[in-house]
Amino acid sequence: MFYNPPKYIDESTFNEVDVTVGEGKWAYRRTLSIPKGRGPFPGVVLVHGSGPNDRDDQLALTRRSEVLHGV
Repeated sequence: MFYNPPKYIDESTFNEVDVTVGEGKWAYRRTLSIPKGRGPFPGVVLVHGSGPNDRDDQLALTRRSEVLHGV
């Protein structure tokens, strides 16, 4: 699956690292976004638990990430 970030995201303000927690059939693969600059920074973990959401948390025509950003 190819991910296209929304237009309101400024990719120059953070780095991304692919991470895996667990292994085998229980491996949970995600992307960790880390702000550039001096921290500390607050953190948020969004974990979906049901359905065919994509990496932008889109389900049907709704993106939860845009709702959270107020877009």
